[in-house]
Amino acid sequence: MLHQNIISMLGLQSLPDEQKTALLERATDIIQKSVTLRILQLIPENKKEEFVNATAQGNNDLVSQHIAQYAPNFQDILAEEIVRVKQEMQKAVQK
Repeated sequence: MLHQNIISMLGLQSLPDEQKTALLERATDIIQKSVTLRILQLIPENKKEEFVNATAQGNNDLVSQHIAQYAPNFQDILAEEIVRVKQEMQKAVQK
């Protein structure tokens, strides 16, 4: 499921391109937020504000440092959240 195209998986190939783009943007936003929340759970309290500020300011170097130090399993977290969001979207489409 991780590597499946979400549009194909949901059977939405016939949607207009702008709707497909909007769907992909929404899914990406949800995944980014859920990954960030999971990373925040791993970061010590005294470093959370620094991480949040670095994220808000687009300081990718500092964000990467925090991820490397406190979330070395980042790729696993990302994969889990991608699968989770795809599963939720699939359930929503099937209703």
